[in-house]
Amino acid sequence: MKTNSHLKKAISLLLVLAAILSLCLGFSSCSSGIGGTSTPGTPEELLLEISKECEKELDTVADYLDLWDFPEFSKSKIVALERLYRKQFVEELPPPYEKAVAVGKYFVENSYDGSSKTVEETTDLIIEAFVDTSGDRYSVYRTAEKYEEYDTEMSGSFVGIGVTVRYNTDVSEILVESVVDGGGAKEAGILPGDYITKVNGESVSVIGYDKAVSNIKGEEGTTVDVTVRRKDEEITFTIVRRQIVEKSVTYEINSDVAYIKITGFKANTAQQFKSALDEAFNRNVKGVIYDLRDNHGGYLDTVLKMLEHIAPKDTLLASFTNDYMDPAYSKTTHTVKLPTVVLCNGSTASAGELFTAGIRDFSDMGFFEATLVGETTFGKGIMQNTYLFSDNSSITMTVAYYNPPSGVNYHGVGITPDVIVESGEGDPQLAAAYTELEKLIK
Repeated sequence: MKTNSHLKKAISLLLVLAAILSLCLGFSSCSSGIGGTSTPGTPEELLLEISKECEKELDTVADYLDLWDFPEFSKSKIVALERLYRKQFVEELPPPYEKAVAVGKYFVENSYDGSSKTVEETTDLIIEAFVDTSGDRYSVYRTAEKYEEYDTEMSGSFVGIGVTVRYNTDVSEILVESVVDGGGAKEAGILPGDYITKVNGESVSVIGYDKAVSNIKGEEGTTVDVTVRRKDEEITFTIVRRQIVEKSVTYEINSDVAYIKITGFKANTAQQFKSALDEAFNRNVKGVIYDLRDNHGGYLDTVLKMLEHIAPKDTLLASFTNDYMDPAYSKTTHTVKLPTVVLCNGSTASAGELFTAGIRDFSDMGFFEATLVGETTFGKGIMQNTYLFSDNSSITMTVAYYNPPSGVNYHGVGITPDVIVESGEGDPQLAAAYTELEKLIK
């Protein structure tokens, strides 16, 4: 019994010594929850620490930030972020030390003034430094609140008053850019061009844009008082918040031609697109115009579903670099064989370009005749994916290049139309689209 007791004491002492030695050597666990210190140095002291030559080779960026006595941050979240970038990012990330130096300097020079912040606030700022030093203009970090807003926007359905707005910093007021059909704002009398000056009696210039927009939102069926400035008059409207289904696909049947406008690729866009085509077929149209002007893109799976609804079964729709995912092929037997014109311009981007290139390539394959009309597109042939953290914040990063059916990527180049027409008064591009479609029909 005595021997066992001495042995246990010896083992306990060794464990304590090992723990102390581990701390002295600066070892840290990648799975530890909190990094940094509650009493960090000044910005100048942190920059000095970062600039010192480091003899240790640590595993992660978070390990180095911890070693440099950064303010307290969620180490596990920064580690998870780095792992995602190293696994999914389209480019190769620098080694941990090199990346840590870049992140650390950016954080200190742009975000840290020595004032006290919460662990969550510091973590958000470090992530923003990580993202901003990635070299990827399309990488975006969203807090849980911002991600919820983004997810709602991309769903194509939301509760609100039914306006799209933009903050005018010159006058500290919110400009109403458009009013949605079926929304409470249109019913109440809000007009495009109105400036929102107050929400529930509180001045936008006092509470700020984010707070004002947050106060406009609310539960379905409730009301909000919105005061607008219209010319020299202030008018207050009581508006009912409603569930609004955004129409990202609108269409007109003009004589024997279907004109289909696609403004984005959201969760409900593919079904709206199918309904538009079904109506076109029911009306026995002889040709179709797809208007992709000012379409900045959206969900990849949405645009693939739409292309799948046009091309014959087993047609290649898109391929991807980095082995990100297998090539996408059409699985349906539905085929559109109508003469087609696609309208595009310099703001046709990403998924909008994939759709445009897909129609061009289907024409080259002989499925139907098609002509592209307008201006050279934006030139974004890379794709992003969004990953959620456990706290519902998210990171969006570029994960691959994607190619249209032809396999020719247009990133940085754009897609040049067959018929180049500049925009102008009276919409000469749309007029040219009808002219070119008539040629194809005849």
